[in-house]
Amino acid sequence: MPLREQLYFDSKSYRNRVLDLIAQARSEVLVTSYIMEADDFGGEILNALIRRAESGVKVQLCIDGYGSSELAPQLFDKEWGANFEVRVYHPPPWWAYRREQFFHFLTVVFKV
Repeated sequence: MPLREQLYFDSKSYRNRVLDLIAQARSEVLVTSYIMEADDFGGEILNALIRRAESGVKVQLCIDGYGSSELAPQLFDKEWGANFEVRVYHPPPWWAYRREQFFHFLTVVFKV
Protein backbone atom coordinates (compact mmCIF):
# COMPACT_ATOMS: atom_id res chain seq x y z
CA MET A 1 0.00 0.00 0.00
CA PRO A 2 1.67 3.27 -1.05
CA LEU A 3 1.78 5.93 1.64
CA ARG A 4 0.42 9.36 0.93
CA GLU A 5 -0.61 12.41 2.87
CA GLN A 6 -4.28 12.83 3.63
CA LEU A 7 -6.08 15.71 5.31
CA TYR A 8 -9.18 14.92 7.33
CA PHE A 9 -11.79 17.53 8.06
CA ASP A 10 -13.95 15.52 10.40
CA SER A 11 -12.97 13.44 13.39
CA LYS A 12 -15.01 10.37 12.45
CA SER A 13 -13.19 9.86 9.12
CA TYR A 14 -9.84 10.49 10.78
CA ARG A 15 -10.59 8.05 13.62
CA ASN A 16 -11.77 5.32 11.26
CA ARG A 17 -8.76 5.70 8.95
CA VAL A 18 -6.20 5.60 11.78
CA LEU A 19 -7.79 2.50 13.32
CA ASP A 20 -8.09 0.82 9.89
CA LEU A 21 -4.42 1.47 9.12
CA ILE A 22 -3.33 0.07 12.47
CA ALA A 23 -5.47 -3.03 11.91
CA GLN A 24 -3.94 -3.56 8.45
CA ALA A 25 -0.31 -3.48 9.65
CA ARG A 26 1.47 -6.77 9.04
CA SER A 27 5.06 -6.27 10.19
CA GLU A 28 5.53 -2.92 11.96
CA VAL A 29 3.55 0.07 13.24
CA LEU A 30 5.31 3.27 14.30
CA VAL A 31 3.10 5.86 16.00
CA THR A 32 4.26 9.24 17.18
CA SER A 33 1.98 11.83 18.72
CA TYR A 34 2.37 15.20 20.34
CA ILE A 35 -1.02 15.03 22.06
CA MET A 36 -2.49 11.65 22.95
CA GLU A 37 -5.16 11.77 25.62
CA ALA A 38 -6.41 9.14 28.05
CA ASP A 39 -9.86 9.49 26.45
CA ASP A 40 -12.02 7.23 24.26
CA PHE A 41 -9.97 7.77 21.10
CA GLY A 42 -6.64 7.41 22.90
CA GLY A 43 -7.93 4.17 24.42
CA GLU A 44 -9.04 2.90 21.02
CA ILE A 45 -5.59 3.60 19.57
CA LEU A 46 -3.84 1.87 22.47
CA ASN A 47 -6.15 -1.16 22.24
CA ALA A 48 -5.61 -1.41 18.47
CA LEU A 49 -1.84 -1.22 18.97
CA ILE A 50 -1.96 -3.87 21.70
CA ARG A 51 -3.93 -6.21 19.41
CA ARG A 52 -1.34 -5.73 16.65
CA ALA A 53 1.53 -6.43 19.07
CA GLU A 54 -0.22 -9.56 20.37
CA SER A 55 -0.53 -10.80 16.79
CA GLY A 56 3.24 -10.50 16.25
CA VAL A 57 3.45 -7.05 14.66
CA LYS A 58 6.25 -4.87 16.07
CA VAL A 59 4.68 -1.74 17.61
CA GLN A 60 6.51 1.41 18.62
CA LEU A 61 4.63 4.27 20.28
CA CYS A 62 6.37 7.57 20.98
CA ILE A 63 4.45 10.37 22.67
CA ASP A 64 5.49 13.79 23.86
CA GLY A 65 5.67 13.97 27.65
CA TYR A 66 4.39 17.53 27.76
CA GLY A 67 1.64 17.34 25.12
CA SER A 68 0.46 13.95 26.43
CA SER A 69 1.03 14.72 30.10
CA GLU A 70 -2.15 12.99 31.32
CA LEU A 71 -1.40 9.72 29.52
CA ALA A 72 2.39 9.52 29.84
CA PRO A 73 2.50 8.51 33.54
CA GLN A 74 -0.06 5.73 32.92
CA LEU A 75 2.12 4.22 30.18
CA PHE A 76 5.06 3.77 32.53
CA ASP A 77 3.09 1.45 34.83
CA LYS A 78 2.39 -1.28 32.26
CA GLU A 79 4.23 -4.31 30.99
CA TRP A 80 3.93 -4.14 27.21
CA GLY A 81 5.55 -7.35 26.04
CA ALA A 82 8.25 -8.07 23.50
CA ASN A 83 6.50 -6.55 20.45
CA PHE A 84 5.35 -3.26 22.06
CA GLU A 85 7.78 -0.45 22.82
CA VAL A 86 6.66 2.81 24.46
CA ARG A 87 8.86 5.89 24.59
CA VAL A 88 8.15 9.33 25.96
CA TYR A 89 9.93 12.16 24.23
CA HIS A 90 10.67 15.24 26.30
CA PRO A 91 9.35 14.06 29.65
CA PRO A 92 8.72 17.25 31.62
CA PRO A 93 9.52 17.71 35.29
CA TRP A 94 6.70 16.72 37.64
CA TRP A 95 5.60 20.34 38.18
CA ALA A 96 5.05 20.96 34.46
CA TYR A 97 2.21 18.45 33.95
CA ARG A 98 -0.20 21.15 32.82
CA ARG A 99 -0.67 22.45 29.31
CA GLU A 100 -3.15 24.12 27.03
CA GLN A 101 -4.38 22.03 24.11
CA PHE A 102 -4.04 23.94 20.87
CA PHE A 103 -3.87 21.15 18.32
CA HIS A 104 -3.71 17.40 17.88
CA PHE A 105 -0.98 15.78 15.84
CA LEU A 106 -0.71 12.07 15.18
CA THR A 107 1.53 10.35 12.71
CA VAL A 108 1.19 6.68 11.89
CA VAL A 109 3.83 4.94 9.76
CA PHE A 110 3.38 1.41 8.49
CA LYS A 111 5.88 -1.00 7.08
CA VAL A 112 4.39 -3.90 5.11
